Amino acid sequence: MGGGETGAKADPTRFEFGALGGLGLLLARSFRRRPLLFGTVWLMVIGLTIAAVFLLPRTFDAETTVQVGEAEALRSLATGGRQLLADPATKVARETVFRHENLVQLIRQTDLERRWPDTRGPLARWRDQLRGRFARPLAPADRLESLVGMLETRMWVETTENTVSIGIHFQDPELALRLVEASLQNFLEDRRAVETAAVREAITVLEARVPDANEAVDLAMAGLDEARSDRARRLGLRARPSIRDLREQEVAGPVTPLARSIEEKRRAVAQAEEIWRRNLADLDTRLQEARALYSDDHPVVRDIRRDLEALRGEPTELRGLRRDLEGLEAERDRRGFLRGVPIGSRGARETRMDEWLLMEGDPGEDRDSTVDSAKARVREALHRFEALNERLNQARLELDFAEGTFKHRYRIIRPALLPREPARPNVPLVLLAGILAGLGLALLVPTLVDLMSRRVFEPWQAEHGLGLPVLGEVMKE
Repeated sequence: MGGGETGAKADPTRFEFGALGGLGLLLARSFRRRPLLFGTVWLMVIGLTIAAVFLLPRTFDAETTVQVGEAEALRSLATGGRQLLADPATKVARETVFRHENLVQLIRQTDLERRWPDTRGPLARWRDQLRGRFARPLAPADRLESLVGMLETRMWVETTENTVSIGIHFQDPELALRLVEASLQNFLEDRRAVETAAVREAITVLEARVPDANEAVDLAMAGLDEARSDRARRLGLRARPSIRDLREQEVAGPVTPLARSIEEKRRAVAQAEEIWRRNLADLDTRLQEARALYSDDHPVVRDIRRDLEALRGEPTELRGLRRDLEGLEAERDRRGFLRGVPIGSRGARETRMDEWLLMEGDPGEDRDSTVDSAKARVREALHRFEALNERLNQARLELDFAEGTFKHRYRIIRPALLPREPARPNVPLVLLAGILAGLGLALLVPTLVDLMSRRVFEPWQAEHGLGLPVLGEVMKE
């Protein structure tokens, strides 16, 4: 091998590594040759980042979580002994919240359609203004559907085995809070309707049957009166007053004042119970909100807990109203009126009085087959009427039980709070990303300018351009 070939051909691998290193040197030295360009690019990127922080829409997160207890299966007399057990709330929560009619109701409850333009960011407002100038305005129905689609993308529902969380990303913190609270309220109302639907339907059906049963009793009694009248004519006996006339004589005087007193006292008891339960619910909500902000030893939490414990006992006024109502109902029972049926109403039937009226009259009429058959029909009609009213009262008790247990099954463990800081954009992260991106771009731009100038700044550029190795370098002093 001749010495003239030394350095004539370069190792391709060495050349590639050398070119890569030379490119790094070019990148590092370019910003020294062009410091003004480097600083301008970097400052421009940082300035654009700061502008983006102010122009980008800020979104706030609001979320609430409700704990769902296990549903108790009711074996209902009103529905023929079937189990009343609705679908688990955690499995249908998302479907319920995002149901189209529920979202439309949510928009109307919060007046979102009117307030929506005020929540838009600067860029979005400019875009809306341009669209308003050059495009046809949306029809009210289309605008409503666009808001429904917006809620579907910004709201979320997360469930576990026994919790349901509802949240939203939104530009306005107060409106975000209202949307979450209204959505939770709609969800609870929907669950209340679903879990009590079977019992309510049974009550409606039974109440519709009461007038027919009442009419059947009246017809049976009219038949008994007719049978007694026929017997009296055959035997030449004096006709006795009809059962309807005797009943009206018994009921007309004492029943009306007693019925009015009982109904008024029942309304007073219900109103006092509602006020008491509402106060309990308000204090419980305040306690949950305070626990979300303070520890259990904080004075605010201790004061609310003390007030809640003091209110858990039944108020003295309510106990007095209950005693008065029990006294009136005892008087009603003593007079022999049917328990659980409003006195004086169309469906009321004083059963014990009717049975007594059946026994009055000629003792020998029991040997008359026609009269005896009419009495049997009256007793059968009365029995059906009592059975129907018993099932109706049972259904109402089941409804009261379902309403009462509902409040304890759904417990808000994390109430929605007014967001204090925006969740997006993350200002520190955006600024850091802008600074790093600006630094990288500021290093890259001077390097690209040097490469596009077709001047040779590094040895690898001569090797790559001429295809010859570099034998030496002369440093300029």
